[in-house]
Amino acid sequence: MDYFLSAVTLRNGNYFKEASMKPVYRAIIHSVCQSVWVTEKGYFPHIIINPYAGTMKNRRKRSYVEHVITETFGIKSYPLDRYEFQLYVTEFAQHGFEIASQIINEIKRDKRKKHLIVVAAGDGTAHELLSNFVSHEKILKNVLFFRLPFGTGNDASDCENIYQALQIQAGYGKVTSQEVLRITTARGKSLYSFNIASLGLDGYVVSLTNTLKKIVPGSFYSLFVDVATLMYEKRYKPQMMRIAVTNGKETVRYDGTYLFVAMGVTGYRTYGDHKKILPDRNNLCFCRPISFIQKILKKSYFFDGRHIMLKNVSMAKGRKMVIEYTDSIPFQTDGEDYLLMPEDFPVTFEILDQEFRVLKHHEPGLSDR
Repeated sequence: MDYFLSAVTLRNGNYFKEASMKPVYRAIIHSVCQSVWVTEKGYFPHIIINPYAGTMKNRRKRSYVEHVITETFGIKSYPLDRYEFQLYVTEFAQHGFEIASQIINEIKRDKRKKHLIVVAAGDGTAHELLSNFVSHEKILKNVLFFRLPFGTGNDASDCENIYQALQIQAGYGKVTSQEVLRITTARGKSLYSFNIASLGLDGYVVSLTNTLKKIVPGSFYSLFVDVATLMYEKRYKPQMMRIAVTNGKETVRYDGTYLFVAMGVTGYRTYGDHKKILPDRNNLCFCRPISFIQKILKKSYFFDGRHIMLKNVSMAKGRKMVIEYTDSIPFQTDGEDYLLMPEDFPVTFEILDQEFRVLKHHEPGLSDR
């Protein structure tokens, strides 16, 4: 059987050569092509690898993944010429959008095939890929997504670790639905979330994190972020928000001044490397301003889910939220940061009827979100 090695839109125009492929790439390809979803269920695999993702750029973590796959299959070499697959390797920021476009065109050309899209990357790359598929609803019935936990936070991945990933590929997985949250500004720009979108302090933290982790080695950047977040209100003083939340036929107002507002596609979700901001069935969190001392004393509450007991925090459930605001404010969706301007408001958050098919683990609590 023929196989394909493609780096898709490499700027130098060259194709990926098998001889120059990193061992961990070969191991991942082998595990995917040997999965029951390919060998028994007939899915054609598209494998996207981000070499800059947390796992891939860390030699120890990269070697660990390769070791686990090698031990699982009991082999030390991976002859790839027996497989048919498509490999895509990201090279620059936002490359995931371009890769998604190429995969979409491939699917449209070959409508008879079922397609498995495996993302060996972090939440950012997965977010780019899925966002491009939202406007192509007709082909989604033939597509199955599987997001590996190879980033830094991995809050939106479909499994917890490489062992679970291999179990899912061996057949201990199920196809579930991934809902989509669309965020639309008054200027007509649409963004998407497949986990949590939020504005205020959250957006500021994400912006700082994305900037500092590029220049500060290891995890030391988190220390600078912690200090900077204490000063958030000096830079972006919270103003009155007019908020309307709709759930079914009922609309409730949550007007007030907030430190941050977060909305998830469902409840029971985490962000920022498994911080339990939505620890129960509610998918909305409103946090009013907290004193400087309380920010320090209660910081851990926002990590383990106890913040829902604080008088400054309100939780709710809704499928649509409209926010009116008169100032600029940081915003993030699945770890991608933006700055919303006054002319972007009102901003509408709405969970769409559209769903993606994704692979999850059979065991409840491990990957069901």
